[in-house]
Amino acid sequence: MDTNRLKQFYILAQTENLREAATIIGISHSGLSKSIKVLERELNNQLIVQQGRGIKITEYGRDLSLKLPAFFEGLKLITNEIEQTSLKSLKIATFEVFSTYFMTNILA
Repeated sequence: MDTNRLKQFYILAQTENLREAATIIGISHSGLSKSIKVLERELNNQLIVQQGRGIKITEYGRDLSLKLPAFFEGLKLITNEIEQTSLKSLKIATFEVFSTYFMTNILA
């Protein structure tokens, strides 16, 4: 599941307007609509329903949108922790003979 679709849905749930949410996100109205349909298939649940010329967030969609801020915060914490613990660089000191004859094979 793509977290971008969850972010898109969250914005849509906040605005309850496809065009306004699409403008905020920076994609087309139809692109957002297709993205939400994909998310609905992935979740096997309906998130929005057509209501006249607009939309209405379903009960399932409303429950999901209330849980998303905590999800995004947790995702941010995990991402930050991974970035902080990731190996940024590796320095290896060797003797010239070792690095000339053996290190190239080891690194390959």
